[in-house]
Amino acid sequence: MTSTDVENKTSSSEAVTNNPNNPNEENDFNVFICSQNGILKGVNVNKKGIISKNFDSLDKVSKVNGYTCLGLGDKPNEILVANRVPEIKTFNIKDKTFTNTVKLELEENLGKHTLVGVTSYEGNVVTAISNGQVIMSGPDAATFNAIEHEMNYRTKENKRKLTKTQKQKKLEKQKNGGNEFTVLENEPTEEEKEEKKKKNVEAFKKIRKLTRMRRCPASLNPTEPLIAVAGQEVELQVWNLKDLQKPVFRSRNVQLDKLDLRVPVWTSDIAWLSPTLIATCSRHGHIRKYDISGKNRRSLRPVADLLWMHQEEPATCTSIVAINEHEVLVGGATGALVHCDFRRARYTPRGYPIPLRGILRKYRGSVGAVKELSYSNGYVGAVGLDRFLRVYKYGKIGLAKNEPIYQVYLKSKLMGITLMPGFDPEYVDPKEEKKHKENAVVQVVDPLDKQKNEEESIDVIIANTRLEQLLSLPTSKYKNKKHPFYKFFLKTADLRKTLKATDSDEVRDTAMELIREKFVAFKNAAAIRSLCDGEEEPDLEEMVPRKKRKYD
Repeated sequence: MTSTDVENKTSSSEAVTNNPNNPNEENDFNVFICSQNGILKGVNVNKKGIISKNFDSLDKVSKVNGYTCLGLGDKPNEILVANRVPEIKTFNIKDKTFTNTVKLELEENLGKHTLVGVTSYEGNVVTAISNGQVIMSGPDAATFNAIEHEMNYRTKENKRKLTKTQKQKKLEKQKNGGNEFTVLENEPTEEEKEEKKKKNVEAFKKIRKLTRMRRCPASLNPTEPLIAVAGQEVELQVWNLKDLQKPVFRSRNVQLDKLDLRVPVWTSDIAWLSPTLIATCSRHGHIRKYDISGKNRRSLRPVADLLWMHQEEPATCTSIVAINEHEVLVGGATGALVHCDFRRARYTPRGYPIPLRGILRKYRGSVGAVKELSYSNGYVGAVGLDRFLRVYKYGKIGLAKNEPIYQVYLKSKLMGITLMPGFDPEYVDPKEEKKHKENAVVQVVDPLDKQKNEEESIDVIIANTRLEQLLSLPTSKYKNKKHPFYKFFLKTADLRKTLKATDSDEVRDTAMELIREKFVAFKNAAAIRSLCDGEEEPDLEEMVPRKKRKYD
């Protein structure tokens, strides 16, 4: 299906019409996306076509002001976007304007640290920074550091493990300087001990960082305002925004692996399955499910564990979204998207997860890393570094190869996505269907004129087609030999691969210019063939005008 990409040119008449039965009657755009260059985009995914609009001015676009994450506000018509300044902007969906901006006042510069989560609670804006700080700015201002809590918890846990005999031996060694038969002449002073502690704390913080903060959505009807944070060597923590003194839940790492080594922790994304169930995915291929309602130490470990393998190695998971209490969709760094079911998890006799058990199917189409996923009304939206928005239909219906049903090229690296509630791109107004049936006229076509009419329609299609429409087509269309642009697809196959795979802007610009030149040459050749009444000529796309010589 062809789709159009119109930047900064859209009208309310082209968008969804007002209808009481239409789930998107109040919103002209049913998808909102933020990019790495600092642009908030609104997209209307519809059966007739795809319309997009930028809500930030292109003059101020830069990576310094780039957006890092996107979240929903307390009100249903508000979206929160965080950038690298750091600032949190509030966008009103109905008015289509930014209504408020909150600039965080930090004691230290962010530097390499970024904002990894944003939400709001009773007029307070809650943000999480990768250095471990979670800041609530507003009337109920408060803050805490998840990494410091992790460090304090680990020191307490290590002290508990020491038995009485170990404590006695440790005290004796400290008195004798690490050896039972030697005595230290100069014992360390209290100042030196404090300096050592500070160095240990700094070394502890360098290794660890937060990667994601998610709030329990209002659609799950939580009784308390809960947020979940996790990251690299930071276990899953659940905090109540009403009381930020202690976490409500803190997970424990799984048991040692087959070689009796500690399993590394690197949580990349979090998804709320219910007010008491949380799913996480990690950079080491682990997809886990936690129950925060348990009070025993055993309940602090995951209740279900899946292992996603890719080419005989653990896959790098980058994003996760919940479908229900048992099923999730997980995106990877290579563009893969898999459907997982925790009920089908299987384990070895020693309790290790069996690889690829619980992973039902794989969705195709993405090339770059999937940065974020969103689910609404049976549809899944995926964005990533390949600059494409892809919409999948959840389930087996209409998915012969599990390819996206809609996709559009949005020109910049995409970081966050939100599908509006009641998202339904295939909705058709019943009144329009009746009008179409009433106005339909049955025409009898002469079989001799049928071929001429088809040739004329193909010429018109080639003349009216835009390059953005071809770049937004699914991969199955590129292999169709009956497609009017099949020869163009063959000649630009390598350029399209580099356009999706590369990260440098210079290579992308050169590849895009070459594709545009070949597209113009193909259309000119089709126009010449139509003037020649379809007579076969040599390859007109390869013909180059002869340069004038001095003696001409």
